[in-house]
Amino acid sequence: MQELNGALLSSNFSLFTSLLVSFLVLIAWLIILAVYRLYLSPIAHFPGPKLAGLTQWYEIYYDIYLNGQFTLHVKILHEQYAGPIVRINPWELSINDPEFYETIYSSTSRFDKVPEHEWWGNATTAAQSTVSHDLHRLRRAAQNPFFSKRQISLYAPEIQARADKLCNRLNSEYGGSGNVLQMTSAFGCFSADIVTEYAFAKDYKYLDSPNFQARFVKTMQELGKNMHVLMLFPWLLTILVTLPQWLVMKLNHRIGEIFAFQADIKQQVEDILEGRNEKHKDASHPTILKELIDSNLPPQEKSMQRLQHEGQVIVGAGLETVKWTMCVALFHVLDKLEIEQRLDAELLQAWPDLDNPPKLAELERLPYLTAVIQESLRLSYGAVFRLPRTSHTPIQYSSYTIPPGTPFSTSVYYLHHNETIFPSSHTFDPTRWLADPVAGRPPLGPDGEKLLTRYLNPFSRGTRQCLGMHLAYAEMYICLANLFRRCEVELYETMERDVKMHSEQFLALPHPDSKGIRVLIR
Repeated sequence: MQELNGALLSSNFSLFTSLLVSFLVLIAWLIILAVYRLYLSPIAHFPGPKLAGLTQWYEIYYDIYLNGQFTLHVKILHEQYAGPIVRINPWELSINDPEFYETIYSSTSRFDKVPEHEWWGNATTAAQSTVSHDLHRLRRAAQNPFFSKRQISLYAPEIQARADKLCNRLNSEYGGSGNVLQMTSAFGCFSADIVTEYAFAKDYKYLDSPNFQARFVKTMQELGKNMHVLMLFPWLLTILVTLPQWLVMKLNHRIGEIFAFQADIKQQVEDILEGRNEKHKDASHPTILKELIDSNLPPQEKSMQRLQHEGQVIVGAGLETVKWTMCVALFHVLDKLEIEQRLDAELLQAWPDLDNPPKLAELERLPYLTAVIQESLRLSYGAVFRLPRTSHTPIQYSSYTIPPGTPFSTSVYYLHHNETIFPSSHTFDPTRWLADPVAGRPPLGPDGEKLLTRYLNPFSRGTRQCLGMHLAYAEMYICLANLFRRCEVELYETMERDVKMHSEQFLALPHPDSKGIRVLIR
């Protein structure tokens, strides 16, 4: 019995010793890691909060606990440290300098995307998610022809047809009824019909949805709301994709809706691959995914997963940004009588006969409509989330040398609210984009040489600039022109808070209590 007790005591002592040693090793490792990050790291000398340099939990606090506040907080850090460059986590630098923006997102650079952001939208093989500059270039080149300005101009009649459908329904179903319409959803249905038709040659008829409440459009609204959780804890996604969809829906309906969307995209790709969807043969435009299948890309670039991922990104990126920009435009035009009257007068002159709508090229030549769209893009931002890049060689910025492999980034939010470039930057003022009435020259930046449009970057810049930029512009020109010319719209219990950025979830999101852009059709 004594021997047994001795053995148990010895066993307990050994367990205690093992736990103690493990604990001490952990403490030692944490101390060494802290010393390295704070004093020995290649970016330890850059300004910034010590806590941010010590641990990523600093970022997690602002983006998860405070729900998407890190981008706004980093802008405060730049002011607090009175400089354009700040260390924002143990390995990344933020640069708030309008003139350095084009260096970060240059068309001539060979910068890579950071691997940590490859997960975006669970579409790791899509061109947008590709880390390598060279592989991204290969994948992007196959898609560029279908999003050229010329190709989009050929697709413009399809966009006009959707605008006709939207305006006809607004006037017939809501005109004079006193029923409140949520335009956020209506714009979403409009954009979803356009981008899915272009991608799959399939008319989903989202514009026919009761009260414009299409499940797919609502799903897309949910896409970004778990972005920071999945980015900061990417292993969660690895676990979730192995679970049944019904279980994921119970655990987190937002992520479940994302997976449902991805399953639907996969089904559309399979229908094209297996010949169940041959509508591309009768379409008046090229169908992107069918064209990718028939392209000269290497076989491994045309796998089921690759095509699914491209479909997810094309549809996802092409819906929410356009919808939100049109929401911003609608609110500010209707909220400011002088802007509404000036835009109405321009549209009336350019479009006297309602039965004969102007072509896209004619709308693009209207200066005030263009200015309204540009100002709406400035205050809707596009992708607000910082888009980090890394370089294989050192990058010189002012007196600082950014070491190779160090992620560096900025946010378009900082650029679009630079008071030197855009005075009263939070004010919606389309006239800032109008040409000088005397000299006739376009507006210039603060140096008096660069065009002001060089500082308008809702689609980013460089080799990774938004693929669907021309499609987005076409949607905005046609939809907004039709809406303001053909419908009498007034705001209903909608405030600036409903279009003002409250948090960043990849895109700008308004206050969580917002009920969207609500209107009445007279």
